[in-house]
Parts: sequence; C-alpha cells; structure tokens
Amino acid sequence: MSAEETRHIPIDIHLGQLSDWLISRRHCAKEWHASLLKIREKLAASVYPKLLTDEATKSDLEKAGLPLVSSELNYLTCKQLLDLLSGKEAYNSKNMIGQYQNPVTKDLNDVVKQYEKENIHLAELAQMLYRKITYDVPFIKKEMTKLDQSSAEYSRKTTECLKSGGDFREQYRQECGTLGIQGENVREELLEGAKVLPALYENIARRSAILEYVCKYVEEFADVVHKGGWVEDQTGPKMFPLLRHLIKYGNQPYPPEDECTVLDSAANAAVMDTAPHTGVDVEDNEGSSQGSMEVNLNATVADHLSELNNSVNNGSIDFDLTETEDQPGEDINWDIDTGGLVIVAEGGGDSEKKNLLENPELRTQTVNELHEMLAFLQRRLDEQSTEHMASDLLNIQTGDSRLAVDGKKVEQMIHDVKEVLGLFEDHRLQSLCKLQDSNTFLERLTKQLEQKLVFCDRMEHRAEDFRIRRNEAMEERQKLGPELVKLINSAKEIQGFIEQDISKKYNDRRVTILGGAQSVSAN
Repeated sequence: MSAEETRHIPIDIHLGQLSDWLISRRHCAKEWHASLLKIREKLAASVYPKLLTDEATKSDLEKAGLPLVSSELNYLTCKQLLDLLSGKEAYNSKNMIGQYQNPVTKDLNDVVKQYEKENIHLAELAQMLYRKITYDVPFIKKEMTKLDQSSAEYSRKTTECLKSGGDFREQYRQECGTLGIQGENVREELLEGAKVLPALYENIARRSAILEYVCKYVEEFADVVHKGGWVEDQTGPKMFPLLRHLIKYGNQPYPPEDECTVLDSAANAAVMDTAPHTGVDVEDNEGSSQGSMEVNLNATVADHLSELNNSVNNGSIDFDLTETEDQPGEDINWDIDTGGLVIVAEGGGDSEKKNLLENPELRTQTVNELHEMLAFLQRRLDEQSTEHMASDLLNIQTGDSRLAVDGKKVEQMIHDVKEVLGLFEDHRLQSLCKLQDSNTFLERLTKQLEQKLVFCDRMEHRAEDFRIRRNEAMEERQKLGPELVKLINSAKEIQGFIEQDISKKYNDRRVTILGGAQSVSAN
C-alpha cells in the first residue's frame, strides 16, 4: 500500500488507551512523569513568581483568563502566556541569534521547549483530557442533578409547611368562630363570651316547650301499657322531672319554691299522723326541774334536727327522763316514718341556688332524659316500620286510643327531640359551660388555641427556611452550568490539539479520539 493510500486511512484511538498508545508508539517515554515534575518545579520556582511581581502583567493574566497559581499551568497555558508576553515591549526583545533577552520570557520559552522535547506535552494533555471527561464532567453533572433534586424537595417541603400552617390557622379561626370570639385576645374574649350563657339557656328553655306533647305521649304510654304496675317514680309526671320543670318554669332553680313548700307541708302532716305521743319530758340546759317542755310535733323536722345539732355541739343535753306509767297493752314506738320527707340543706337560700341549666349535674341529667326520650321514640318508629298494624293491635289490647300515633307524628317528635338535644350539644355552649363549671378549663382552652398559632408560626418559619435553601441550591445550580460548559470547551480544545499534533506525525492522517469530548454535552 502506497503512502498516498495510507494517508486516507483514519487513526482511531480510544480515550482510555490514549496514554498507553503514545508510549507504545514511542512518542513519549515511560518516565515522562519525572520530566514533567522537573518542568513544573521550574515554573513554580523561577518563572511564575517573577511574573506575579509585576501588577500590570498580573492584571493581563486575569483578563486573559490564565491561572494565577503555578500548579494549574500546563503546556497550553504556557504557550498562551508566552504569546501574551511576546506582545509586550518589555518582554519581547531578542538578541542577534533570536533568543529572548528578558529572563522571564527566556525561562518560559525554555519550559515550552522542554515540554515539546520528548512529547511530554502530549502525555500531559492526554492525561488531562482523560481526567476531564472521566471525572470532572460527570462530577459536575452529578452535583447539578443533586441540586435540582434538592431544589425540588425544598419546594415541596415549603408547600407542605405553608399548607400545614394554613390548615391550623383555618382551624384556629373556625374554633374561634364556633366559640364566638375574634381570636385577638383569646382569654379575655372567652371570659367575655361566658356572659352570653344566660341568653343561651333562655333560648334552650324556650325551644324546649315543643317537647310538652312528647313528654305527655311517653308518660301516657307508660301508664297505659303497665296499667299502674310500673315503678311509681318512673310513671306519670315523674318520668321526665327536669324536662317538665324546664318546660313549665324555664331556667329556674330546681325544684321550684312552691313545690318545696308543698313537700314540707306533706312531710309535717305525715309526722303528725304517724308519730305517737311518747310522754317524754326534756329538762332545759340550766337544770330547772319545774320547767318541762313537751316536744311539739307541729314543728318541722328540720327545726328539731337543727336544735338537736346545736345541743350536741354545746354539750348541754340532759337525759334525765321522768317516769310515766305505762298503759297496759301499749308499747312505745320509737320509729318515725320519714317517708316522703325532703331535707333541704341548711343555709341553702335562694341567693345560693343555681338555675337548672347552670347546675352541671342537673344539666347532664336533662340531656340524659332527652336521650332516653329519643331512644324510646326511635324504638316506636322501628316497630311501626316493621309491623304496620302495631298501633292498632296495641289499641285493641289496651283499649286506649291515645297510643294510636302514626309514623309521621313519631318522626316529627323525633325531629323535635333532636332539635332540642342539638342545642344542648352545641360546641360553643359546651365550651362556655365548661368555662363556667371549671376553673382550669379556661387556661387549658386558651393554651390549646394559642398552641395552634404557635404551630402556624413554626411552620411559616420552616417554610421560609426551606425557601432560602431552595434559592441557595438554585444559585449553585446556575453557577455550575457555565462551569460545565467551560470544562467541556476546554476538553474539546485539548482533544483538538492532540489530534492535530498526532496527525502531523502521521502525514496528516485523520486522527479521532473515541469517547472524548464529543461524547459529553452540557445538558
């Protein structure tokens, strides 16, 4: 094959085998690393320090993009630096035989010649190209990918934190709206809101009037079905005493004063009818034997109990009893029938009594009565839905037409009971009642609401922190983009120089380095 024919045969060299190819073709010596080390020592010791002492030259190096550190110099940068100095009048003077007279330019020219002397520059550039393509470019791309992922993650966390903070702030507004407060000063507004409880109680008492028909129906049902055999205090008006009181008297103390008077009178009458005369004389606490006092059974039991307590406390009771003749056939009955007595606590005046709905225990019992009434009505509705003739059969068996109520009326009664029950179970009313009944509930509720605002602020601060981190990641990502482009362009320049230099050694044959700069991109 002639030289002309071989000229058109390309030379393909893989990047990973480029250094070995240069050594195997004897373009470079195996010990080129030692020669390169001597060249760099000379650059660091004499050439570069002299250049950096001149501020004008240093400024020119910065403008040309040349490194200011000797360790970053290579063959190509040395040639660029030599061309830069050759354009300056102070460095380009030569003697008669064409040698540079300036020592800096002369040393730099010697360095370039040493590079070219055993093709050390080819070995150095091949190593640089391999490092850039194999390590530097992938590393920067990996960092860019990590920064993109971090930026997306920070954006997601920012959105989540803002959403969480917004949700808790909305919950705070809703709870404040439910409690009827603005939320600016929670504790003071809650204390102020508790003042509307009497109006809410009056509304419940007014709305409870619709249950009078329901109470009557349930009571009549119990009376008719059980025919008087039912427990006495579970039938008639005593089935729903608190609801009856709420319907009749409204939100007033329970039991009302007139009922208390009737109960006391009935108790006194019962005592007079059942308690026999014992003939017991009790001496006064001064020891007088002539003044005897007969127990007045017309006095109320509460008065005698009060006197007895005072006597016990004073320690002045004299148990010296006078003897009386026993009547034949009669025994003293010491048992007192206390059935039907209602003992009211001493000192419990009207000023100390609470209204029905202001008493937590009575309020709970009222709600229980509503639940019992609702359960009964729902049971009746289920029976009528499964047995179409339930009311007729019950009417035939009992002979009372009052129990014949159709399903629509039962549904209406259920609706009325649920309406009143909903007023009791209103969240605002329950919270205000707890504020009134418990001293610690106010602090606990205030802390609970304020904790939501604290969490909102915490989420907003975290969102701001994530936003700052995202911006930092995006800025670093933007900086790596031009750096990657610069690195790829530098690799292309080095690869082009190596291909041209090798091509000159083989009669301008086309040389291609496979897996080089053409295999990477800036994307």
